[in-house]
Formats: sequence, structure tokens, C-alpha cells
Amino acid sequence: MLDWRISNTKLIADFKKLIKAERKKLLSAAAQYKRVARTAGTGRRRDVGRLLVDIALIRADAAGFTRPAAIELLAPLLQHFQLLPQNRETKDGLFSEKNWSATLKKAAKTLWSYKL
Repeated sequence: MLDWRISNTKLIADFKKLIKAERKKLLSAAAQYKRVARTAGTGRRRDVGRLLVDIALIRADAAGFTRPAAIELLAPLLQHFQLLPQNRETKDGLFSEKNWSATLKKAAKTLWSYKL
């Protein structure tokens, strides 16, 4: 379970430590996926950048930001991870009006699948 009261810096640092520790365990899901993905050519897991975007989206939604306000607030982060075009057009894609609730649900589902 995530403790939303801690600072962003501590949250990011703890999250990085969790990922590194999970990858080192021989029987962890991360280690098993790494072995399978290398040999089977399967798709990849969400990277750390996308997970940080998910955390930011969930926090913005919990703070009561509307979709346009959240996108404006998170635009530098989204552009850094190449999730939002430079011109900030959101007619289609993850952050469009029609996909916004699905994006938030997927972000929440992804984050809750990590037992922090």
C-alpha cells in the first residue's frame, strides 16, 4: 500500500529501491519476467518513467485536478517520457477526454499490483 503522506523525493527513492530489490531476487516476478522476456521476445513491462507518471496521475486526480489541469500540471513530465506530443494535442491517446477514465483506472490498477 502506498503512503501518500511522504514526500515525492522519498516516494521516488523508495520506489527505485523496491524495483532494484525485486530484480535481484531469483524467484521474483521481475526476475522471472526478465528471463522469459529475453528468451521469448515478449512485450515489456512498464518502465520506471511510466510508473512515475501513473503515480503523478493518481495524485493529481486525488487532489481534485480536472483532466486539462492535470495535463497542464504534468506536461513537462509527460513530454519527458514521450507520452504527450509537443503541441499538447490530446484528441486521441492516453490523455484524451474519451480515454481519461480508462487511463486513470489502468494507472491505479498497475500501482496497486505493486505491494509497496
